[in-house]
Amino acid sequence: MDNTPVLLVPTDFTAVGDSAVLYAQELAKILNANITLLHVVAKDSETAAAKNSLNAIASKLESLNIGTKCIVDKGNIFDEIGRVAKLEDASFIIMGTHGDKGMQKVFGSRALKVITNSETPFIVVHRKPMAAHGFKNIVMPLSMDQEVKQTIHFATSLGKYFQSKIHILYVEESDEFFKNKIARNIPAAEAILKERGFEYEITSVSKKHLAENLINYANDVQADLIAFLNNHENFATYLGGSFEQTLISNSKEIPVMVINSISAKTNSLMGHMMR
Repeated sequence: MDNTPVLLVPTDFTAVGDSAVLYAQELAKILNANITLLHVVAKDSETAAAKNSLNAIASKLESLNIGTKCIVDKGNIFDEIGRVAKLEDASFIIMGTHGDKGMQKVFGSRALKVITNSETPFIVVHRKPMAAHGFKNIVMPLSMDQEVKQTIHFATSLGKYFQSKIHILYVEESDEFFKNKIARNIPAAEAILKERGFEYEITSVSKKHLAENLINYANDVQADLIAFLNNHENFATYLGGSFEQTLISNSKEIPVMVINSISAKTNSLMGHMMR
Protein backbone atom coordinates (compact mmCIF):
# COMPACT_ATOMS: atom_id res chain seq x y z
CA MET A 1 0.00 0.00 0.00
CA ASP A 2 1.31 3.45 -1.00
CA ASN A 3 1.49 5.73 2.06
CA THR A 4 2.63 8.79 0.09
CA PRO A 5 0.62 11.85 1.18
CA VAL A 6 -1.66 13.42 -1.41
CA LEU A 7 -2.34 17.13 -1.80
CA LEU A 8 -5.61 17.85 -3.61
CA VAL A 9 -5.63 21.08 -5.60
CA PRO A 10 -8.92 22.25 -7.12
CA THR A 11 -8.13 24.75 -9.87
CA ASP A 12 -10.17 26.95 -12.17
CA PHE A 13 -7.08 28.02 -14.18
CA THR A 14 -7.21 31.55 -12.74
CA ALA A 15 -4.39 33.40 -10.98
CA VAL A 16 -5.49 32.15 -7.57
CA GLY A 17 -5.75 28.62 -8.94
CA ASP A 18 -2.18 28.95 -10.19
CA SER A 19 -1.12 30.19 -6.77
CA ALA A 20 -2.65 27.11 -5.13
CA VAL A 21 -0.71 24.89 -7.53
CA LEU A 22 2.54 26.68 -6.68
CA TYR A 23 1.90 26.29 -2.95
CA ALA A 24 1.17 22.61 -3.46
CA GLN A 25 4.30 22.27 -5.57
CA GLU A 26 6.54 23.62 -2.82
CA LEU A 27 4.82 21.62 -0.09
CA ALA A 28 4.93 18.43 -2.16
CA LYS A 29 8.70 18.74 -2.50
CA ILE A 30 9.12 19.29 1.23
CA LEU A 31 6.60 16.65 2.37
CA ASN A 32 7.50 14.15 -0.35
CA ALA A 33 3.85 14.19 -1.41
CA ASN A 34 1.94 13.62 -4.63
CA ILE A 35 -0.50 16.13 -6.11
CA THR A 36 -3.97 15.47 -7.47
CA LEU A 37 -5.27 18.27 -9.69
CA LEU A 38 -9.04 18.70 -9.91
CA HIS A 39 -11.12 20.72 -12.33
CA VAL A 40 -14.89 20.57 -12.43
CA VAL A 41 -16.78 21.31 -15.65
CA ALA A 42 -20.42 22.19 -16.12
CA LYS A 43 -20.77 20.63 -19.58
CA ASP A 44 -19.29 17.58 -21.28
CA SER A 45 -18.07 19.79 -24.11
CA GLU A 46 -15.62 21.45 -21.70
CA THR A 47 -13.92 18.21 -20.68
CA ALA A 48 -11.30 17.91 -23.44
CA ALA A 49 -9.99 21.46 -23.01
CA ALA A 50 -9.88 21.03 -19.22
CA LYS A 51 -7.90 17.80 -19.53
CA ASN A 52 -5.38 19.53 -21.81
CA SER A 53 -4.98 22.39 -19.35
CA LEU A 54 -4.51 20.02 -16.38
CA ASN A 55 -2.05 17.88 -18.33
CA ALA A 56 0.04 20.98 -19.07
CA ILE A 57 0.22 21.77 -15.35
CA ALA A 58 0.95 18.13 -14.54
CA SER A 59 3.86 18.04 -16.99
CA LYS A 60 5.53 20.92 -15.17
CA LEU A 61 5.03 19.24 -11.80
CA GLU A 62 6.30 15.89 -13.04
CA SER A 63 9.41 17.59 -14.42
CA LEU A 64 10.11 18.42 -10.76
CA ASN A 65 9.71 14.74 -9.85
CA ILE A 66 6.32 15.32 -8.22
CA GLY A 67 3.86 12.51 -8.79
CA THR A 68 0.76 14.07 -10.30
CA LYS A 69 -2.75 12.89 -11.15
CA CYS A 70 -5.39 14.81 -13.11
CA ILE A 71 -9.14 14.53 -12.54
CA VAL A 72 -11.81 16.28 -14.60
CA ASP A 73 -15.33 15.81 -13.27
CA LYS A 74 -18.68 17.13 -14.35
CA GLY A 75 -20.79 18.53 -11.56
CA ASN A 76 -20.62 21.12 -8.82
CA ILE A 77 -17.21 22.09 -7.50
CA PHE A 78 -18.45 22.21 -3.90
CA ASP A 79 -19.76 18.66 -4.07
CA GLU A 80 -16.80 17.29 -6.00
CA ILE A 81 -14.06 18.64 -3.73
CA GLY A 82 -15.20 16.56 -0.77
CA ARG A 83 -15.92 13.49 -2.86
CA VAL A 84 -12.53 13.52 -4.57
CA ALA A 85 -10.68 14.28 -1.33
CA LYS A 86 -12.14 11.11 0.17
CA LEU A 87 -11.49 9.10 -2.98
CA GLU A 88 -7.85 10.20 -3.08
CA ASP A 89 -7.40 9.99 0.71
CA ALA A 90 -5.99 13.52 0.51
CA SER A 91 -3.98 14.86 3.43
CA PHE A 92 -4.71 18.50 2.57
CA ILE A 93 -6.90 20.40 0.14
CA ILE A 94 -5.06 23.48 -1.14
CA MET A 95 -7.40 25.99 -2.69
CA GLY A 96 -7.09 29.58 -3.86
CA THR A 97 -9.43 32.42 -2.98
CA HIS A 98 -9.92 35.83 -4.54
CA GLY A 99 -10.25 37.41 -1.12
CA ASP A 100 -13.32 38.99 0.40
CA LYS A 101 -15.01 39.79 -2.92
CA GLY A 102 -14.20 36.35 -4.18
CA MET A 103 -15.58 34.69 -1.07
CA GLN A 104 -18.83 36.60 -1.52
CA LYS A 105 -19.21 36.48 -5.29
CA VAL A 106 -17.37 33.34 -6.34
CA PHE A 107 -17.52 31.06 -3.31
CA GLY A 108 -20.08 32.47 -0.92
CA SER A 109 -21.58 30.66 2.02
CA ARG A 110 -21.60 27.31 0.25
CA ALA A 111 -17.83 27.27 -0.18
CA LEU A 112 -17.38 28.31 3.43
CA LYS A 113 -19.59 25.41 4.44
CA VAL A 114 -17.45 23.01 2.37
CA ILE A 115 -14.25 24.31 3.98
CA THR A 116 -15.58 24.25 7.53
CA ASN A 117 -17.23 20.84 7.23
CA SER A 118 -14.49 19.02 5.38
CA GLU A 119 -12.98 15.87 6.82
CA THR A 120 -9.77 16.93 5.05
CA PRO A 121 -7.97 20.05 6.30
CA PHE A 122 -7.94 23.01 3.92
CA ILE A 123 -5.08 25.38 3.27
CA VAL A 124 -6.65 28.42 1.62
CA VAL A 125 -4.19 30.66 -0.23
CA HIS A 126 -4.35 33.96 -2.09
CA ARG A 127 -2.51 35.32 -5.11
CA LYS A 128 0.42 36.31 -2.91
CA PRO A 129 3.09 33.62 -3.52
CA MET A 130 4.52 31.37 -0.85
CA ALA A 131 7.54 32.92 0.85
CA ALA A 132 10.89 31.35 0.04
CA HIS A 133 11.27 30.36 3.70
CA GLY A 134 7.88 28.63 3.74
CA PHE A 135 5.78 28.68 6.92
CA LYS A 136 8.39 30.31 9.14
CA ASN A 137 5.86 32.03 11.40
CA ILE A 138 2.59 30.27 12.22
CA VAL A 139 -0.16 32.03 14.16
CA MET A 140 -2.69 29.93 16.04
CA PRO A 141 -5.68 31.18 18.06
CA LEU A 142 -6.07 29.17 21.25
CA SER A 143 -9.69 28.08 21.57
CA MET A 144 -11.61 26.67 24.52
CA ASP A 145 -12.09 23.11 23.33
CA GLN A 146 -10.11 20.10 24.43
CA GLU A 147 -9.09 19.32 20.85
CA VAL A 148 -6.78 22.35 20.71
CA LYS A 149 -3.88 19.89 21.02
CA GLN A 150 -4.76 18.58 17.58
CA THR A 151 -4.31 22.03 16.07
CA ILE A 152 -0.88 22.27 17.65
CA HIS A 153 -0.04 18.81 16.32
CA PHE A 154 -0.90 19.88 12.77
CA ALA A 155 0.88 23.23 13.07
CA THR A 156 4.05 21.69 14.49
CA SER A 157 3.96 18.77 12.06
CA LEU A 158 4.16 21.29 9.24
CA GLY A 159 6.33 23.69 11.18
CA LYS A 160 9.13 21.21 11.81
CA TYR A 161 10.01 21.36 8.11
CA PHE A 162 10.49 25.13 8.29
CA GLN A 163 11.84 25.52 11.85
CA SER A 164 8.75 27.64 12.47
CA LYS A 165 8.01 29.90 15.37
CA ILE A 166 4.50 29.28 16.73
CA HIS A 167 2.55 32.34 17.84
CA ILE A 168 -0.38 31.42 20.08
CA LEU A 169 -3.10 33.98 20.69
CA TYR A 170 -5.66 33.65 23.44
CA VAL A 171 -8.71 35.79 24.09
CA GLU A 172 -8.85 38.26 26.96
CA GLU A 173 -12.02 36.90 28.60
CA SER A 174 -14.00 38.43 31.45
CA ASP A 175 -16.43 35.52 31.73
CA GLU A 176 -14.95 33.16 34.33
CA PHE A 177 -16.22 30.00 32.64
CA PHE A 178 -14.61 30.82 29.28
CA LYS A 179 -11.55 32.32 30.95
CA ASN A 180 -10.88 29.12 32.88
CA LYS A 181 -11.38 26.89 29.84
CA ILE A 182 -8.85 28.91 27.83
CA ALA A 183 -6.42 29.09 30.75
CA ARG A 184 -6.35 25.30 31.05
CA ASN A 185 -5.21 24.99 27.46
CA ILE A 186 -2.24 27.34 27.75
CA PRO A 187 -0.01 24.98 29.82
CA ALA A 188 -0.97 22.09 27.53
CA ALA A 189 0.06 24.11 24.49
CA GLU A 190 3.34 25.15 26.10
CA ALA A 191 4.14 21.56 27.08
CA ILE A 192 3.76 20.31 23.51
CA LEU A 193 5.79 23.15 22.04
CA LYS A 194 8.61 22.72 24.57
CA GLU A 195 8.65 18.96 24.08
CA ARG A 196 9.01 19.41 20.33
CA GLY A 197 11.64 22.11 20.65
CA PHE A 198 9.69 24.93 19.01
CA GLU A 199 10.29 28.61 19.56
CA TYR A 200 6.98 30.12 20.57
CA GLU A 201 5.22 33.19 21.83
CA ILE A 202 1.91 33.36 23.69
CA THR A 203 0.00 36.63 23.51
CA SER A 204 -3.45 37.83 24.57
CA VAL A 205 -5.80 39.57 22.16
CA SER A 206 -9.00 41.53 22.71
CA LYS A 207 -12.22 39.64 22.07
CA LYS A 208 -13.76 42.70 20.44
CA HIS A 209 -13.12 42.50 16.69
CA LEU A 210 -11.29 39.25 17.35
CA ALA A 211 -10.79 38.15 13.75
CA GLU A 212 -9.47 41.55 12.68
CA ASN A 213 -7.16 41.69 15.72
CA LEU A 214 -5.84 38.25 14.93
CA ILE A 215 -5.18 39.17 11.29
CA ASN A 216 -3.44 42.41 12.27
CA TYR A 217 -1.26 40.55 14.76
CA ALA A 218 -0.42 37.93 12.13
CA ASN A 219 0.54 40.67 9.71
CA ASP A 220 2.70 42.42 12.32
CA VAL A 221 4.72 39.26 13.00
CA GLN A 222 4.92 38.52 9.25
CA ALA A 223 2.99 35.28 9.63
CA ASP A 224 3.12 32.83 6.75
CA LEU A 225 0.16 30.79 7.98
CA ILE A 226 -2.81 31.10 10.32
CA ALA A 227 -3.94 27.73 11.66
CA PHE A 228 -7.17 27.21 13.56
CA LEU A 229 -9.33 24.36 14.71
CA ASN A 230 -12.95 24.79 13.73
CA ASN A 231 -15.05 23.30 16.46
CA HIS A 232 -18.50 24.08 15.11
CA GLU A 233 -20.18 24.53 18.47
CA ASN A 234 -17.53 26.91 19.73
CA PHE A 235 -17.39 29.05 16.63
CA ALA A 236 -21.17 29.19 16.24
CA THR A 237 -21.95 30.15 19.82
CA TYR A 238 -18.81 31.97 20.95
CA LEU A 239 -17.14 33.65 18.00
CA GLY A 240 -19.93 33.95 15.48
CA GLY A 241 -20.24 32.66 11.93
CA SER A 242 -18.31 35.52 10.31
CA PHE A 243 -15.07 34.64 12.13
CA GLU A 244 -14.08 31.91 9.70
CA GLN A 245 -14.92 33.95 6.62
CA THR A 246 -13.01 36.98 7.88
CA LEU A 247 -9.93 34.88 8.52
CA ILE A 248 -10.08 32.92 5.27
CA SER A 249 -10.67 35.97 3.09
CA ASN A 250 -8.25 38.25 4.95
CA SER A 251 -7.00 41.28 3.01
CA LYS A 252 -3.41 40.67 4.13
CA GLU A 253 -3.44 37.53 1.95
CA ILE A 254 -2.10 35.30 4.71
CA PRO A 255 -2.80 31.60 4.00
CA VAL A 256 -5.19 29.94 6.44
CA MET A 257 -5.19 26.29 7.48
CA VAL A 258 -8.66 25.19 8.59
CA ILE A 259 -8.68 22.01 10.66
CA ASN A 260 -12.15 20.79 11.48
CA SER A 261 -12.60 18.80 14.66
CA ILE A 262 -13.66 15.75 12.63
CA SER A 263 -10.54 15.87 10.47
CA ALA A 264 -8.24 16.15 13.48
CA LYS A 265 -9.03 12.54 14.30
CA THR A 266 -9.03 11.08 10.81
CA ASN A 267 -6.39 12.81 8.75
CA SER A 268 -3.77 10.42 7.37
CA LEU A 269 -0.98 12.98 7.12
CA MET A 270 -0.45 13.03 10.86
CA GLY A 271 1.09 9.59 11.03
CA HIS A 272 3.28 10.20 8.00
CA MET A 273 4.58 13.56 9.17
CA MET A 274 5.20 12.59 12.78
CA ARG A 275 7.59 9.79 11.86
